[in-house]
Amino acid sequence: MSRSARLKELARLFLKLGTIGFGGPTAHIAMMEDEVVRRRGWLSHEKFIALLGASNLIPGPKAGRGHRCLCMGGQRRATARRS
Repeated sequence: MSRSARLKELARLFLKLGTIGFGGPTAHIAMMEDEVVRRRGWLSHEKFIALLGASNLIPGPKAGRGHRCLCMGGQRRATARRS
């Protein structure tokens, strides 16, 4: 799979999460963990928790901060795998 295809996969994931995400930041973060850690295996649970903790340092809504950190970590993993 090419790098652009993997980036498209990442973009589709966060589009999906943004589209179906409701229930507040707690539900949204749980959905991110399910997709990024359990289903896709892009991040370990420990890395997910570390990025989630780092997201608390970024100003803005909780789920939005989580998206930014997880997107950065997930993108690195998604684009690095199968290289």
